[in-house]
Amino acid sequence: MQNKTMFESMRLATGGGLKDLTEKVKQAKNAFSLVIGIGGTGFSALSTLREEVYEQVEPDGFDGEKPIYNHIRFLQIDSDRESARGLDASEFFYMGREPFALPIPRDEPWFRWLNKDTTVDDARQGAGGVRQAGKLLLLADARELYNAISIAIRNGVSGLNAGFNINVYVMAGIGGGTGSGCFIDVCYIVQQVLSDLGYDGNAFISGFFFFPDVNLASGHFPTWPAYQDTVKTNGYAALQELDYLMGIPENGGRYEQQYNANFKISMAKPPVSPNLCYLISAATMEGAVPENGYDYAMRTVAEYILNYLVDAEASSQNNTLDVSATLQGLLPNLRKLIGQTTKDYGVNYEYNIIGSSCAIIPHQQIGTYLATKTLETVKYMKEAVPQRSDVEAFCIRTGFTYEALYAGVNEKVYPLSINPDGWVGALLKAAKIGEIAKPLYEKCAEWMENNNKIIGKNIATMQRELDSYNPNEAPDTVLGKIFRELVSIIENPNLGIYFAAGIMKGIGNGEAQAYTLDSVLQGIQEETTYRRDAAQAQQPYRMQQLNEAQEILINSREVLLSSIKKKEANYLKEVEAFYQNLMDIATYGKMLDMLTVIQRNMEDLNRDYFKKYVRIFDELFATFEDNAEFFAKHETTDKYYTWSRVDITSIEESLNGIVEEYVMRDETGNHIAPDLVREMNLMMLRNQGSWLDEKEGKINCLFSSFIRSHYHNAFTLTMQDFLAEKYGATGTDLEAIISEKIICDGLVRRAVPNFHIDSTQFPIMNSAYVVPLFVLSVPQNEDSVINAAKRCRQAHNLQMGISQSVRRDRITICELYAGIPMYAYSALGDLKMAYEMHKNCPGIHLFEDEEGIDWRKLPSPLPATYTAPGYETPQSVLEAFDLLDEARKQGVVQDDRSADKAQIFRSKPFEVEETLTIPQDANLKELLKLLEEARAYKEQYEDNKELFMELKSNGINYDTSIKDEFARRPDLIEAVKAELHQMDRLNDRIRELKELIAESEDVMKRQDDFIAALLRGSIVFENHQYKAVLNGAEGREEILLEDEETKAYAAIPVYRAYLAYQNLSEAIRTRIYEQVRISERDLDDETYQAAVSYRDFLTSVYIRYLENARTLENGKLIEKFINTVKNSVDLFVKNNV
Repeated sequence: MQNKTMFESMRLATGGGLKDLTEKVKQAKNAFSLVIGIGGTGFSALSTLREEVYEQVEPDGFDGEKPIYNHIRFLQIDSDRESARGLDASEFFYMGREPFALPIPRDEPWFRWLNKDTTVDDARQGAGGVRQAGKLLLLADARELYNAISIAIRNGVSGLNAGFNINVYVMAGIGGGTGSGCFIDVCYIVQQVLSDLGYDGNAFISGFFFFPDVNLASGHFPTWPAYQDTVKTNGYAALQELDYLMGIPENGGRYEQQYNANFKISMAKPPVSPNLCYLISAATMEGAVPENGYDYAMRTVAEYILNYLVDAEASSQNNTLDVSATLQGLLPNLRKLIGQTTKDYGVNYEYNIIGSSCAIIPHQQIGTYLATKTLETVKYMKEAVPQRSDVEAFCIRTGFTYEALYAGVNEKVYPLSINPDGWVGALLKAAKIGEIAKPLYEKCAEWMENNNKIIGKNIATMQRELDSYNPNEAPDTVLGKIFRELVSIIENPNLGIYFAAGIMKGIGNGEAQAYTLDSVLQGIQEETTYRRDAAQAQQPYRMQQLNEAQEILINSREVLLSSIKKKEANYLKEVEAFYQNLMDIATYGKMLDMLTVIQRNMEDLNRDYFKKYVRIFDELFATFEDNAEFFAKHETTDKYYTWSRVDITSIEESLNGIVEEYVMRDETGNHIAPDLVREMNLMMLRNQGSWLDEKEGKINCLFSSFIRSHYHNAFTLTMQDFLAEKYGATGTDLEAIISEKIICDGLVRRAVPNFHIDSTQFPIMNSAYVVPLFVLSVPQNEDSVINAAKRCRQAHNLQMGISQSVRRDRITICELYAGIPMYAYSALGDLKMAYEMHKNCPGIHLFEDEEGIDWRKLPSPLPATYTAPGYETPQSVLEAFDLLDEARKQGVVQDDRSADKAQIFRSKPFEVEETLTIPQDANLKELLKLLEEARAYKEQYEDNKELFMELKSNGINYDTSIKDEFARRPDLIEAVKAELHQMDRLNDRIRELKELIAESEDVMKRQDDFIAALLRGSIVFENHQYKAVLNGAEGREEILLEDEETKAYAAIPVYRAYLAYQNLSEAIRTRIYEQVRISERDLDDETYQAAVSYRDFLTSVYIRYLENARTLENGKLIEKFINTVKNSVDLFVKNNV
């Protein structure tokens, strides 16, 4: 069995079976849907949904066998061309069509997000698990992607009425390189397209993002630890970014990306529409991972989205629709419902988790079982092997014999007749024999040419190939006759395709199969070759005979007329024999060429038709033998998503009986089913377009349609009928069984969302914390099922909409839990642990610009105030808390607890350095003026602060909620830092001015004390030196006012003396000050004259001192000092005359 080729899509062991051909549902009215998959996981999700759409949704038309959906489009975005398999060219966007130049110009605006250490040399071969490499691939083709999405949307809305809706579904895994590296940019590019087209007001973007454990639950991905660490690290980084962006615009953030010189996106909105972000993990809420967790996640998302792609069915009883029974009707109130839930922390409660389940009548398994039994029943037709006599009789009926073919080649060919009584006789009388040979031979050649034309036409007709495989259109040619007769054999219920194929080429190894049409054709070719060779062998003899007869006639000395006539007749007979021989050689040669063409045509017919025909039946037999083993083991095709409500084993006997109705015994007592053989072959003959290209999907559809139509009654029972028969109940008893066993205990339990909840942190089962929504789709007008659904809703107080569908073989439920925070995910800590180990690796975050946007600084999805055993609050969070405390002290953050909100204020920015510049040589008056201006700025700043943002307390505890809200908003943190920094700079400037003023006042006092001492004799200028004179009990003490420190000012001795005076101890300066105060009481003449002398000296050196001062760094300050001293000396002398 293992070595046989099988149709995988029909094998139950691989999840296949016959196609589900139940009635399809209509598309959603006046709406366009674009489904986008990104990367490998996105491709799986898109392919699954696409398959569901093709099977369940009524198309707008067909392109050949392919259904066409005008208002549902698919677009796969990937760097792996393998993702294009099975998709149309318009459904695949390849990233990498425009390779970026190496090395990358990282200084360009569109590359500044790229970490300088990110390795991109091989990114053109795929993202390789590096998120920034995935983003880089998208960057090169961003404008082309924009155009592709724009074309898809513009084409998709064409033909819709005014007021149409647009729904875009973006699906991606967040653990790899391509999906995780591109999903955010793709969402924003979609938003840009919608905005540019003017559709953003009536469009919704839903994001379905698969967590790393979805990949890890699949057998398609590596299992080595390094890969697991990579997907976990990427996943956590992606969740950080998503959580931050979903907080826009509340957190004051903005997404900006320049893709090239002419394409930039800047938006203050989340990547997907509010409350339309779905998080998908492999495990259920309780942590159980289904055996086929990857496929289950894909099916769940496909079923959920399918609800939006189809039209909600109205009840045929009143032709009305309860909008609240649909997902479309429930979602508008979602935001209001989420706002009413209990929240422990101040974080995003923007996320949804979903689950789906489907209880079905296993029509697919029933059909597959009937197909299995049908093929078991008709398999005997493989034993119909033609004998030699059958082949010979076939050839006689079709004229496929040497004699018939030779006759056909020579049809309408006329013989060569040289009659001496005719034109030849006239030639003989008119001239000598040598003179008549040339025109005689020309006449014979003309005869050959005419016959060759006739034969050519005959052969062209006989060797003509088939124009089609319609036997009614087959031409009356060799191949046409063969094909028509073979088709008649196929239609014969006692013979069939294997008998026909056996005649054609042979299908077995028995002795009987040694003789086929190939054998017959070979025999005809051998006979023709033999005859041609024999004719060619006669050619020299015929030439010799002709020459001899001619020579005899020429050399004849006969006088008797009878003798001459005899020789003439002999000569003409040889001429006729010679040219007939030439004609035979040509005819046999042409016939051999014809046989070669016929042989090639027969090989083509066998290869392109009969071999395919037989191969399809061989693969059907092999496939359903495998299915028979599957049924014998009593295995089930149920997945976690689907739940068969009828066990095949319980109806096996009745199904066998359906097929056995076609079984009879032949004259030897063998079981045969001629009607089934005939019908199956007629299925193939009448639907050749469904199998000639050997596409498995089309063959599945063809065979599925045959089984369903042939055993129609087996598929007419409804869900209600099956359940009534299974449980032996009717009426309210049946309703109770369906309500509890099927819906509540079955579907609701199985449809638990794919998201493992940490119930210790988030009480998911507490209705105060979450908004659970259920939508149940039941068969239309099946009262027991509909009433059971209502009964379940009421008994268990479920917020569940109930819609009716034309699909009568299933009950489907979709569960939506809205208002889920990201921290509720139980494995978030595991992802964070992997991230912490690798966070310093380049390329993990989409923006890693140390001088610009750096998403490595984004907060954790965990609440800032989160606590758990062993958990350490990050340093960045503690710093944010300290910043919040300081902002409250400074009035930047003001609490309004009565309104459960904190208000953040900020002022208009200004540059302190530019506005309150302190000149280097500012005097006290200027400093006092600047201080007054600074205080006015501060007062104006405090009076004119504007409300920047409000943080609402969404949690139970106000302080906890505000801390969480503040710490998770990096843009707000930076804004508060900037505000506090501006306040600090203003306060620092005021403090600096105060210090300068105090220092200036002290300097001014010392300067005044120095000048007073100079004028009152306590500082004297003698011999070009300044000295401080101290009078004490022990006599006069002089202190030279020069030191090494003031040496640089030797060219301006008075200033040097002043500096040296300042360097004196406080005690000495106090003694000098006291002497000056005593001398002020009584000015003696000696002191006055000394002042006059000093005035004169200072006047003489004044200009030189000023010039010297200008050469020094603090020249202006020294100039001001010199002027102050001179003015003070001049005033002293003048006032004391």
